[in-house]
Amino acid sequence: MSTLMPQTMGLLQQRGEPALLGRTPEKLPSIESAFGIYLVDDLGNQFIDGISGAYAAVLGYSHPAMRAALADCGSVVPFVHNARFSNIWADELAEKLTEHFVLPDHRVYFSVSGADGLEAAMRISHVCAPPERKTGTFCSLRFSYHGATLGGLSASGHLKARQDYVGALKTDSVLVPAPLDGASIEDCLSAVEQAIREKPICAMIVEPVMGNAAGSAPLPTEYLVGVQQLCTAHGVGLIADEITSGFGRTGPALASKLAGLSPDITVVGKALTAGYFPISAALVSPSILERLPLRFTLLGHSHSAQPIGARLGLAAVNEIERLRPRIDELAAHLNALLTDGLKGSAVVEIQGRGLLYSIKLDPSYRIFQGRVSPSTIAYERALKEGLLTMPGSRLTDSGTTEEHLTIAPAYSMTDGELEEMITRLARALE
Repeated sequence: MSTLMPQTMGLLQQRGEPALLGRTPEKLPSIESAFGIYLVDDLGNQFIDGISGAYAAVLGYSHPAMRAALADCGSVVPFVHNARFSNIWADELAEKLTEHFVLPDHRVYFSVSGADGLEAAMRISHVCAPPERKTGTFCSLRFSYHGATLGGLSASGHLKARQDYVGALKTDSVLVPAPLDGASIEDCLSAVEQAIREKPICAMIVEPVMGNAAGSAPLPTEYLVGVQQLCTAHGVGLIADEITSGFGRTGPALASKLAGLSPDITVVGKALTAGYFPISAALVSPSILERLPLRFTLLGHSHSAQPIGARLGLAAVNEIERLRPRIDELAAHLNALLTDGLKGSAVVEIQGRGLLYSIKLDPSYRIFQGRVSPSTIAYERALKEGLLTMPGSRLTDSGTTEEHLTIAPAYSMTDGELEEMITRLARALE
């Protein structure tokens, strides 16, 4: 049942088109309610959310701990002007994050979204760069995606995301090849070193496990270690974009830990409040803190370090910690299901780690023949099976287009729900 007032519903019917300007030109289905891992639209259709609300709703949609935290927010100061005051909830969450990620002596800067947190990391890197590198020039990887702000897009290598905004993007950003599609680690590291020597780069941005834009590709440990060594040797900052991979999505609390990395700044978001509030965080290392000028103002947003968001973040991080053993079990179960449950279909390869995987699609498979976008077709078929996934595509270095579907189940899924998710996915790809 809709909660809109009758007068409002009448106005919408008269208008014929929704007042909301969405992310795509098409009129999108409208979600009316949600419970557990299910979304329910205004027609009563139920969908398993197989992508955790774009990696954010890691505890589903009616988790007891989060509902209790929401109720508790009534006793929280609703707003504090963060340029004039701190607040006890943000202070406590900052301490919690340094403990959760085992990053002693780091400081935490809160922002509103992952893209804003990434931009904060870029601004800090610029301020703290050596004089010859204080240029605002950044290096990142092809196929990367760092958010919808102009700075984040300028540092993104995902061509489809950039295409409508090319004229507005920074032209001095440097994109180097990623060690994917058979590109050797040695050649890719040589490209990084060449860029650092030829351009006044102040920081390099990497996703230790790349997101949907790159088909959930984990970067090789040897490559990540080589990047850190080059950055250290040349006085270039290293920013780890863990907005998607953080909080156990790809194994450990931070994917950087798998390679033994020590980034100058690590950016997290998405799962930080389990999707209940928009908040992100940049964790700034002591090596950067000691180079911050005495007179330094880090510009921010009115809703940065928002006390209600911080209260919800505390609840989410505590619950993620409690679920840590279960997350590992769920990841192992998902890996086994993907290996056994998607054979003999339209699948070319399955790539990912932990609870983040992309299924590469065969464009010559019969259900895709003659269609413009196999990933869109697969997404729509999955939706008809009652499963929400994320379609993706990228132009490879060889000039071909790779199409894939990405899944990222919630940490709160049961074994039965996970098995049903893969069953529906297999039916969609039959």
